Amino acid sequence: MTTMSKEQIRELFDREAILFGQQNAVPDFRVEELFGKDAVAEVKRVAHASKEPGRYLNAWSAGGYMLTYFYLHGFQYAATIRNIEIVCAQQALKEVPA
Repeated sequence: MTTMSKEQIRELFDREAILFGQQNAVPDFRVEELFGKDAVAEVKRVAHASKEPGRYLNAWSAGGYMLTYFYLHGFQYAATIRNIEIVCAQQALKEVPA
């Protein structure tokens, strides 16, 4: 995977998002498929510690089902974490002596 810009992330969000109530969001399992478990876990950690509930993610319950979903802000945060992982991995490869 390659790093992505803000514009690319917004386009991806718009393609992946579905409606939850009155807001578009991306289900957490899909965010995990796109950006990895570590990125999702970090966003959830930050969201739970945040003084702004619902800024990054939320959950919807209906008919016995519960689904966590990421708003654009949380989606961008997960993408940023993935970008950092990619850049750091690339940098580590450059630093390995030949």
